[in-house]
Amino acid sequence: MSGTWFRALRRPAAGALVVLAALSGWTSASSTPAGDPAPGLDEAVAAHLERVAAHPRPPGSPEHDLVARYIEDVCRAAGAQVHSAPVLAARPFKRGPIVAGMARNVVAVLPGTRHERALLIVGHYDSVATGPGASDDGVTVAAMLATLQTLSRGPRPQNDLVFLFSDAEETGQLGAQGFAARDAVMNQVAAVLNFEGRGSAGPPLLFQTGLDSGGLVRRFARALKVPLASSASDEVYARLPNDTDFSVFRERGLPGLNFASIDGFARYHTATDDLAHVDRAMLQHRATQMLALVQALGNADLARVRAAPLTYFTILGRVLVRYPLGWSLALALLAAAAAAAATWRAGRTQAGRPGRAAVAGLGQLLLALLLAVATALLWRLLRPMADDRPLPQNGGYVTAPFTAGVVLFTFAALVFVRGRLKRWSAAEIACGATLLNAALALLTAVLAPGASYLFTWPALAAAAGVLAALSRPHRAPAAWAITLVVVALVVAPFVYTLAVALGPIGLPVVAFLSALMAGLLLPLFAEEASAAPAARSLLALAALTLLVGRLVNRFDADRPRPDALLSLSDTSARRAVLASPDGALDRFTRSALGEHPSRGSIVQFLPEYTWPAWTVERPYRSEAWFDLRRSEQAAAAAGPVVALDLRAYRRLDAVDLRFEGDARVVALEVGGAAVDLGSHGARSWLQIQGVEAGASVTIKVATGDKRVRLSAVARTAALPNAGALWQPRPAGFVAVPSGLGPVDIAAVRSDFSL
Repeated sequence: MSGTWFRALRRPAAGALVVLAALSGWTSASSTPAGDPAPGLDEAVAAHLERVAAHPRPPGSPEHDLVARYIEDVCRAAGAQVHSAPVLAARPFKRGPIVAGMARNVVAVLPGTRHERALLIVGHYDSVATGPGASDDGVTVAAMLATLQTLSRGPRPQNDLVFLFSDAEETGQLGAQGFAARDAVMNQVAAVLNFEGRGSAGPPLLFQTGLDSGGLVRRFARALKVPLASSASDEVYARLPNDTDFSVFRERGLPGLNFASIDGFARYHTATDDLAHVDRAMLQHRATQMLALVQALGNADLARVRAAPLTYFTILGRVLVRYPLGWSLALALLAAAAAAAATWRAGRTQAGRPGRAAVAGLGQLLLALLLAVATALLWRLLRPMADDRPLPQNGGYVTAPFTAGVVLFTFAALVFVRGRLKRWSAAEIACGATLLNAALALLTAVLAPGASYLFTWPALAAAAGVLAALSRPHRAPAAWAITLVVVALVVAPFVYTLAVALGPIGLPVVAFLSALMAGLLLPLFAEEASAAPAARSLLALAALTLLVGRLVNRFDADRPRPDALLSLSDTSARRAVLASPDGALDRFTRSALGEHPSRGSIVQFLPEYTWPAWTVERPYRSEAWFDLRRSEQAAAAAGPVVALDLRAYRRLDAVDLRFEGDARVVALEVGGAAVDLGSHGARSWLQIQGVEAGASVTIKVATGDKRVRLSAVARTAALPNAGALWQPRPAGFVAVPSGLGPVDIAAVRSDFSL
């Protein structure tokens, strides 16, 4: 029996070693500097980070102002030309509000020798209220300061270098929007480098490019020792509802590169995104990468960086393969022709029937889809923080075992099915997988050309393997190995990156892509006689790996449990509740809500939150946070325009105004500064960020009615009377990450008819 199991596993084990070798080249990049470190660069970045990310620094907080002044002082001391002033900006969001508010950018210009064009380097210095933002985006700010200091001590580059320390990124990219719309320096900008953080570890990945950025990608590949990038990531990100400061500049047609470190997402926007949990290798990566790119582009001819977009991907963590994106369809057609030729050849040699090969490909597609659905259901059973408010992406602090388990489970399923298909030849299975990947290559070449390489090159390799195996049957295993090498180098790193980026919520996609990989490798991994024991072995390994993942994910002081409390009031209904949107109450939230809270809706208080929450009624107390009055009415081409004056009696983190009927917001004035909201497409939902106590705020609304009806919800991160309502969070508990659901807030809703 042991000999049977050994024979069954010898080829899967060999294949796994090849895949691991390819991934080791990718993951080892985490410990390799992206460029040549400058003397003292790492120490400078660490010192700046300690000053920048010691405390949360949301806009309007004292810590926010201290960090802004520190940035200004460091930049001036380095000899940069610095300017900073409040700017009113607005930005519309898809299927959401127009977000508007004041931002205070810090702009430092290091003049070049030509003064013709400028390279813009962007990182935001604000953080969310729920954490100090060491990785998001304190590491970038520290690296920008260290880069500026290093460059100021050497020969000046040809191009002007503009360091934009943007504000209010977390509340809607308002700082970047204000800079792009109003700062005179913007007229010189020819290319953009933006650096973000959505995790506390990992090297910075190039995950998005601007328009016509092929020239920048080529310079990126030449400038760095570790050019980690994938054009497939750009395609995925384009379909997500996410934005960074880079979105502002991309929308204006600028070429550019957008980077982010993505590992350690469980700490994103939490109190543990702090100095103690920042990966030191990430610091070095960010600093050396930024310095190398700025030095290379600072002396490049920025008038010539615009070039047609590229398909690109990194192999072995060191080599960036790149070619014109326009080749995608031609290469996909070549892959389809090669797949058809291999299938025809299999039929001519009587190694397999073309019709059965086509059916095999369709069957593999259906099985891949079924495995994706099964993985989603499996995750609901195995979710490491079950019966609890989930961590970001419904994941755990340690997610690698779940990814490995899903890949093993998928391979086990494919190998098991192969064992049941006793009348199907290896050539038919291989040709079916080749045809399937060629079809997906054609589909993605049309719909998402940057991702088509994931299917094109495996299809070409598989077709070559089939033809080689048919020509020399005695060397078939070596021929099938061609496909293994290509899959390991091209597809496996992207699957790994996707798993890290999306976390467990992306496991169904990981299962789908793993099934496609397994289909290509079946002729090598599973002979008919050994398929059953190999499937059992893989399934056992999958179960063990998933069990390990479930066991290692436990909450403790270093990996705290997230929860949320909301203090909500409705002045019109004269009702107040204390609520928690968590799936289940924990020790902390139960101490605030008591033993018998009710489960119900809080949409009356927060209209955009439609999920149920735990609530307990509390005595209503009139809370005069703000007032809204009608001040004037004027005629306009589109109809009457009504001016509404908002007066805040305390600082409000945000005020949401939702207008009824055909009323649309067309303009906003804050403290004498004005912004035309109609230029963004007038909407009925306006969110004003950072309304200071006593500030003069005027909203202009176009309406066909005599009266303006609206609901207003004011929010603040400071929970009122916290000491009287509940105790501070004990060790092992942390506020829910900001931006990933209702967090610790107090909110007051009022309805108006003016």
